[in-house]
Amino acid sequence: MCQEEEMENINALPLVFVLHCFGCQAQSMFPWLEVASDFNFVMVIPVGLENSWNAKYCCGYSLKNEIDDVGFLGEVINKVTNEMSVVRRDMIYGVGWSNGGYLVSLAANFFRSIVPIAGYQYDDDVIHSIENDQKSLSIFQHHSLNDNIVQYNGCCNNPLEAQCCCSISQSSPEQCMSVESSFDDWANNVNKCSSMEIAYKDQNRGIECRTGVGCSANSTLCIYEKAGHFGAKHFPMFDEVGDFFARHACESDGFGSWDSSERHCTCKGGDAGSALYCIQGSSSLKYSANATHEYGETWLKILSISSLLIATILAIYYRKVWKYQRRINKKGWESLSTVDTDISDIELTEHS
Repeated sequence: MCQEEEMENINALPLVFVLHCFGCQAQSMFPWLEVASDFNFVMVIPVGLENSWNAKYCCGYSLKNEIDDVGFLGEVINKVTNEMSVVRRDMIYGVGWSNGGYLVSLAANFFRSIVPIAGYQYDDDVIHSIENDQKSLSIFQHHSLNDNIVQYNGCCNNPLEAQCCCSISQSSPEQCMSVESSFDDWANNVNKCSSMEIAYKDQNRGIECRTGVGCSANSTLCIYEKAGHFGAKHFPMFDEVGDFFARHACESDGFGSWDSSERHCTCKGGDAGSALYCIQGSSSLKYSANATHEYGETWLKILSISSLLIATILAIYYRKVWKYQRRINKKGWESLSTVDTDISDIELTEHS
């Protein structure tokens, strides 16, 4: 958390969206508040109607009723960036679990980096959309081999293949696309990776991560042996995701150098001066607690890095509750750069 005397040097902070699973409450994503506190992020945890998102193949009420949840995210982004001058539209990041993973992938054009966990898009539409915008986009994907909710080999409308939960298979194409195939499509066609290498391996935890070589943006896939569908509180890489976003925010403008061990961005000079993330912006903070969706009121939780007492209490409380469940292992991650070579502004449009 930033002290009041540091506020004038903040300039701009990363804005991170955290999207919940199908049937989950916003509170299920509260473990991410500690990441916001530790890495000085502005964090938004929106809630879908009937605790669901319409993410093309998944799930529930929002999918059935064709709710425009991509449009809703656009509305929230516009509202937050217009009312909080401490955030920039080209420094927005997204994490999604399960149904939220489907949505953060579908709405990838809103973000500079995405982290889909146990949910992903498996056709070429998203890939082509990003390619058409001629930009690179970092991805840090997580999936378990024994996930029976969203199958590792893909969800498809084929009775001969293993079925996914929650009618996802029935809403999906006839041909399955596995996690690896989808990731490779992204790495090769969006980020132009030339090859892959093992970047991290932990046999005790059953985790192996591979990352792209020669990419225009970081492309990393972590495969778990026995993590199932995770569960928001049991995800083992909170810190690594925070580091992934923080490094990108620090280094993408070319004014900073990120130190993972110290969680500190050292500025090289330029217009950002001694700003917290070495990125330009205004230090004037504004806050918003609610956003109105055209389909009804949607509760919106915004954690801003500030001296607000309620934010401090939340961060301390959830730190105590979930601290023991977080396994910090930074080995191998300091070498993973998330800097894009193509820094183009993200165009957002108003959604009615």
